[in-house]
Amino acid sequence: DDMNDALMRTRAMENSMWVAFVHPKRCLFIDPRGKVIAQDRGEGDELVTARIQLDGRVGQGAIQDRRPELYREILK
Repeated sequence: DDMNDALMRTRAMENSMWVAFVHPKRCLFIDPRGKVIAQDRGEGDELVTARIQLDGRVGQGAIQDRRPELYREILK
């Protein structure tokens, strides 16, 4: 589904994190820049794999500027 693909790509970019989206009808591996690096072909049951290279880009986006002191009370 194009909507889920777009949302998962956005979440990866917003958080500068790898995303693995696994659903009975869809599978995506997305890098921290929002690029889909592996996906199913939509042809029934499939095994989808991806090699992930962790580097300095992970967590370098907006997530590093978060301010947990602003929401500490709701975490209790």
